[in-house]
Amino acid sequence: MADLLVEDVAVDLDGTPVLRGVDLHVPSGSLLALLGPSGCGKTTLLRVIAGFLDPHRGRVALAGNDLVGAAGAVPIEKRRIGIVPQEGALFPHLDVAANIGFGLGRRSRGRHERVAELLDLVGMAPFADRMPAELSGGQQQRVALARALAPGPDLVLLDEPFSALDAGLRAELREDVRRVLHAAGATAVLVTHDQAEALSIAELVAVMDGGRIRQCAAPVELYRTPVDVAVAGFVGEAVVLAARQDRGTVTTALGRHPVHGRGPVDERVGRGPVGGPEGGVRGHVVLRPEQVHLLPNGQGVPAEVLTSWFYGHDALVELRLVGDPETRLLARCSGDLPAPGPIGVRVAGPVLFQPQEG
Repeated sequence: MADLLVEDVAVDLDGTPVLRGVDLHVPSGSLLALLGPSGCGKTTLLRVIAGFLDPHRGRVALAGNDLVGAAGAVPIEKRRIGIVPQEGALFPHLDVAANIGFGLGRRSRGRHERVAELLDLVGMAPFADRMPAELSGGQQQRVALARALAPGPDLVLLDEPFSALDAGLRAELREDVRRVLHAAGATAVLVTHDQAEALSIAELVAVMDGGRIRQCAAPVELYRTPVDVAVAGFVGEAVVLAARQDRGTVTTALGRHPVHGRGPVDERVGRGPVGGPEGGVRGHVVLRPEQVHLLPNGQGVPAEVLTSWFYGHDALVELRLVGDPETRLLARCSGDLPAPGPIGVRVAGPVLFQPQEG
């Protein structure tokens, strides 16, 4: 069982903490997406797992064996880890087949059969004799993935492998990568800053910020029940409203709502005044744009349509509340776009409440 375990890993670079006690578990055969903004520490964590960087403390274990621990660090070449870098980094003087077979050794038994198997797996068999310069960006990444899988590693690390590709090709390639990894039975960690990419490709998503894992969960759980406002705002669009909790529900400028979760306080959220009954706990609620339903003018809470963005499959509508002009909302809808002007809104389903600190 090639599961990956990271325990209390910390890294300081030039006196600055980059990783602050990271804990992570990737079950055998799973694909985990490590999601976070630039500078959050995700690439540093990938380098620690790969062996390019030694942590100041912590443990990394793969398939039950310590790669980093009390006994020291296992050398890179003995970690049984395959790496897919950002832009493939193929050997320019070797053709596709030779690139894939590079890590197998010229005299390794079954080398030719293994290369042929991987060429078929990544859909590159017709291009076996091509040189890297003759391939598209997506084709190069498929070859890089096959090369990483060739020795049968216990773990595959993918460092933003789709970042240099256009949007359409990214969507196609990430589905191919997921299929190939599952077919190979590989445990994998994908580093990305793309929310849609992480949610669509991985069984688990770990949101990283400030050198820590803020939350690690299945994509649906992460989106529907984020642990706090910061995670909610990073994983898809979020509407954050001042609120007051009282007797199991919360009150906002949009009315009273049931609550589905409660997380630790995010200090970056402001402390503005809130409406609602006196007493109770002040804080903020988080809801998704699809929870904001549009109604005919005269129904629900009075609002005004400011603008909208059409994406084909759906649209986002920006709204301003009539009774609270400082409050702006996003609503996701399908069908005809509402014209700018008066409209009604209501909130469907429970919301996340986060109490205010102090």
